[in-house]
Amino acid sequence: MVVKIDLSHLPAGLKSVIINNREFSSLPKDKRYDRSDDLVYLELPQERRIKIIKILEVILSKSNIDGYSVLENTIDKNEIAILKSGDIEELGIFICAHCGTPFQSHEQMMIHQRMHYIF
Repeated sequence: MVVKIDLSHLPAGLKSVIINNREFSSLPKDKRYDRSDDLVYLELPQERRIKIIKILEVILSKSNIDGYSVLENTIDKNEIAILKSGDIEELGIFICAHCGTPFQSHEQMMIHQRMHYIF
């Protein structure tokens, strides 16, 4: 299975920080991989996508890069994107401020957030 990572929303400097990271560069790339492309295809089982999300979050954290979030595409679960936090809602993705879960509408997010206030 192929997991696709969309780096198209990143400035060139941030994209190179991720691509040149040792842990990221050691992941098995699909034959379509080209360092200059905005899409990185990894040849991994789909269930490893959560691990990929964690790796990308650690890279951003260790590089002291704030204001970006790593998200799983809500429609295509094989796609992961790194987006600037302010641009996320413009793309129709709403993030729970408490746990980071993505939603396709503001209403879904608001209903979900109510559960955080139950206790």
